[in-house]
Amino acid sequence: MAMSQDDPDDWLETLMHEAWPGGPPIEELAIARSMSPDRRLVASQRLDGVLDEERGRSLSNAAARLGMDRIAFFRLRQRWKRSRSLRSVVPFMGRAPRKVGHGRQEEAGMALELLKAEGGVVTAPHLADRLVAEASAPMSRQTATRLLREASARLSAGYEELATTLGREALVDFSGTAMRILPEDGGGMLAVCLGVETASRVIVGWAAGPIVRSEAMLLETWRGFEEGFGNVGKSERAFGRLKVILPDVLAAFGAVAFSAVPGGVVDALSDGERRFGRGLVGLLGHRVGRVSLHPRAYSRGEPPIHGSGARTLRIIDAAALMGEAVRDHNLERRVALIDAVSKVDPALAGQLSLQTEGLDHITAVRTVLSAVPSWRDGCDRIAAAAAQAGRCADILAARMSVRIPLQP
Repeated sequence: MAMSQDDPDDWLETLMHEAWPGGPPIEELAIARSMSPDRRLVASQRLDGVLDEERGRSLSNAAARLGMDRIAFFRLRQRWKRSRSLRSVVPFMGRAPRKVGHGRQEEAGMALELLKAEGGVVTAPHLADRLVAEASAPMSRQTATRLLREASARLSAGYEELATTLGREALVDFSGTAMRILPEDGGGMLAVCLGVETASRVIVGWAAGPIVRSEAMLLETWRGFEEGFGNVGKSERAFGRLKVILPDVLAAFGAVAFSAVPGGVVDALSDGERRFGRGLVGLLGHRVGRVSLHPRAYSRGEPPIHGSGARTLRIIDAAALMGEAVRDHNLERRVALIDAVSKVDPALAGQLSLQTEGLDHITAVRTVLSAVPSWRDGCDRIAAAAAQAGRCADILAARMSVRIPLQP
């Protein structure tokens, strides 16, 4: 390449424009900007190597330039071809997180049975204590809690369970992350607002930004839910419950305003410092994709001192990384949902797999959910909850315009 390797920033940007002639995706730009200088250099070298195949150059020379043997370079090229993402060429970035239950298959099975007996409620604190007490090998309470969350995710993807629980509740909640915003963008911690359909664990709406934007983030999350899932079913036929953990800025306003939404049940919780993020962690665990969730950090208003992904970024890049994490999470849920269908109707599962391949994450999961006959009532409830989210968004948008708190 003509670009000097002494400037890994410019070199990587040039290579990315070569890899994506129409312009690199915003998620890939965010990944590049989040790398340390040494990671950017490695990414540039490896991306330069894998692109040699598309340039028609000698792959042997590329492998030698990278100090790789033929097998290692072949694997690198295959990873790039499969995902065409910087994560595939940078060491450790593309590696899947270690499964918590690895080596604890017996305890993982016990966790699943305990959850079934409790109706799938993972947040019941005594379950972790029971699992620790009944385990055949010593185990920490933290590990027991994580095993229960993994079991809950597996249970939620069951075909029959979804037929009865799909759409009964959607949770909207806040959490902190380990990402920090650059001072020129306002500084502080990147907070997130996530809307989750609790049965499928699909993220139905989200927003990210500094804590001072919590009110606007809630509005964006509700709008995303309404736009993404309002047409998945018939909102006038059934009602899904919308549970909302309100930020402090709406504590005096929201519980009264949103409880007045007609046609359904909206539960707004506005009391208690520890209310934030507990429901999210119970449903999603402490990570969404590769972004770590830190609910207590949101309560404190400060980012954690240590933590995975603790980097200082432009707000546009931090938000893009969060968007990538939501996308990856939902595409994983798509796979889990199709797997559940395959156990009952392999032909439909195969059809859905082909039909949703390459779709954006919202369209993919929406297509799967609405295509299964026994899930239709659940889809109606999701649509009803999305309609409620739209009504709440209208109320909040009016409040943000006039800034007049609603009193009881």
